[in-house]
Amino acid sequence: GCRAARLLGVVHECKRRPPRARAVSRGAKTAETVQRIKKTRRLKANNRERNRMHNLNAALDALREVLPTFPEDAKLTKIETLRFAHNYIWALTETLRLADHCGGGGLPGALFSEAVMLSPGGTSAALSSSADSPLLAAPTS
Repeated sequence: GCRAARLLGVVHECKRRPPRARAVSRGAKTAETVQRIKKTRRLKANNRERNRMHNLNAALDALREVLPTFPEDAKLTKIETLRFAHNYIWALTETLRLADHCGGGGLPGALFSEAVMLSPGGTSAALSSSADSPLLAAPTS
C-alpha cells in the first residue's frame, strides 16, 4: 500500500477515490457494450499489475545496490536477494548483539565473521552469492 511504498522509497501514486454513487440501471446492456467494458477492465488490471511489478523490481534493484556483492557475481534472483538481505540483516544484528555482549572489546570483523558462521542458513562464513552460501540459504526458522 501507500505506507509500504513510502517506507521503501518507491514511487507510488495513491489512487484512493471517493465512493461513487451507483448509476441507475437503464436496462440491459448490449453484448458489444459488455465486451467493451470487460476489455477496459482487463486493460486497467493489466496496467495496475505492470506498475506493481515495476515497483517491486525497482525496490529489489535498490535492495541489491546496498547488499555486499563481488563484481564478478551474477545478478541475484528475487528470492536470492530477499534471502540474502534477511540473513545479512540477521548477521549484522548478531554482530551488534555480540559486540554489546563482549563490551565492544572484540574486533568488528571478527564479530561479523562469527555472526555469519552462526547464520540461520548454514555454517560457512563465506559472503558469496552462490546457492551454497549461508546468506542465501532458505531460512531455517
